[in-house]
Amino acid sequence: MPARVSAVIPCKDRLNLLDRALTSIAAQTVPPDEIVVVDDGSDPPLTLARDYPTPIILIRQSNRGPAAARNRGIDRASGEWIALLDCDDTWMPEKTDYQLDLLSRHEQAGFCVSNMVTHGRPSVSFPLAPSSGAPEGLIPDALERLLPGRFINTSGVMFRREAFYRAGAFDEDLWYCEDYDLWMRLAAVTPVVATTKCLSDVYVEGDNHLGAIEGKPVSVEIIASIFEKLMISPLLDTRTREQAADLLGHKLFDLAYTYRKHGQPLACCRASFKSLLHHGPLKANLKNFVLCWPDLLLRLTQSR
Repeated sequence: MPARVSAVIPCKDRLNLLDRALTSIAAQTVPPDEIVVVDDGSDPPLTLARDYPTPIILIRQSNRGPAAARNRGIDRASGEWIALLDCDDTWMPEKTDYQLDLLSRHEQAGFCVSNMVTHGRPSVSFPLAPSSGAPEGLIPDALERLLPGRFINTSGVMFRREAFYRAGAFDEDLWYCEDYDLWMRLAAVTPVVATTKCLSDVYVEGDNHLGAIEGKPVSVEIIASIFEKLMISPLLDTRTREQAADLLGHKLFDLAYTYRKHGQPLACCRASFKSLLHHGPLKANLKNFVLCWPDLLLRLTQSR
């Protein structure tokens, strides 16, 4: 019996882009069995203006963010396999067919990742290319490769629903990097198969939420919080938790540096102190202290 696939699309207010995403699903050589669209608090609520060949389930909820929307859609989905698509991205026509064929040849894998074509920002190196030089295959060190923060796109993944729940689903407290957080947990609970073939088009639109917070303290705070969770996660082995702990020191330094660049000297010093406690870079953190103290003293003097 062929594997049953559910496509899950979260969307807020982007009806024109949603139609583009749904049209790309309609063009699949092997379409998914169903599409679950989660309207995450659109104003006005989303309405689908035309029929599509694949059955669509439309769920509406108050705005709770992409992690909660995807969890809701996956809960409602009936497929053994979940294929995610962001509403501002599209699939290439062979995407579903290609990934299902790849998974049928690597039955132990519960997580499949494909490369992408990026639009609106520079392309990034695909981090899960097989070390053998082959265009596709199992990636036994996928977690180790992803851990430093390497990017794979949400619209290029397909995973077994059962593995998703074993990994703990999307963390609904995260509104940024919630996908990166899940990918590492998925890579910890199931073998990963990947292809360097580009099977999705990824767009960065002008009002993209990620672009609004990238490089700001809140984005680095979230990344540091992810590593704080990973270093105690029961899903990871001892060696990987230790790697996460080591990386946390560097992420906390990144946070301290970001605070300093945004004129927050006290927050910078606190983050640098935490970084040093987690074996972050000594000289770089001391430089933060040296550069922040004059500003701190000035502010203390002015407050009196």
